[in-house]
Amino acid sequence: MNRDGGTVNFRVRVINGKVILDVKRLVYFGDLWSIRSGDLLILKLENDSVIQAASIESSVGCFGCGAVGLDGSKAPGTYSHYYLSDSFINQVLHEQVVKIRMYTSDGYVEEEIIPKRRIVFQNTFKLLWPRGK
Repeated sequence: MNRDGGTVNFRVRVINGKVILDVKRLVYFGDLWSIRSGDLLILKLENDSVIQAASIESSVGCFGCGAVGLDGSKAPGTYSHYYLSDSFINQVLHEQVVKIRMYTSDGYVEEEIIPKRRIVFQNTFKLLWPRGK
């Protein structure tokens, strides 16, 4: 997603036993887009396998949607949500994510994940499921 100077932030929630990945994405340069219900989030793992999740609902990009705190509060962005399967979680627990691709109303955007962020992403899941899912 470096294509347009964007930044991706995430949060994992568990509600009524369902695991949800929230993804906030700032767009510093380029067009604003929306994410439709069912649009895919695809993660490439370090062993070259891919895992995917579908968007739970449609979300329209807006100014401040991708913000975390005041950072980016006036920048365009999106805020989308994805249900995660047990299989998805188990794979993330055992392999680091090296690339992320988000399908949007305008095609897709993708970004390589820097090693420091790979560890943070994986450790978030390890904190929630220290013995696996």
